[in-house]
Amino acid sequence: MVRTEVESTPLIERIDESTYAAIRADAGAALQAFTTTDGRIEAPFSCLLAMGRRTHSSSGE
Repeated sequence: MVRTEVESTPLIERIDESTYAAIRADAGAALQAFTTTDGRIEAPFSCLLAMGRRTHSSSGE
């Protein structure tokens, strides 16, 4: 989870390996209570979901 977030942003180019290792270690400690024995994260995330639908009129607008 943390690797995906860090590596998919420009942050990965701005930090050195020791900083990245510290981020992973701190995140691992923070997520420990939600980590299963096989390494999955099962946390009570809250999110908002917005959905929409585009309709087409017969006039093409």
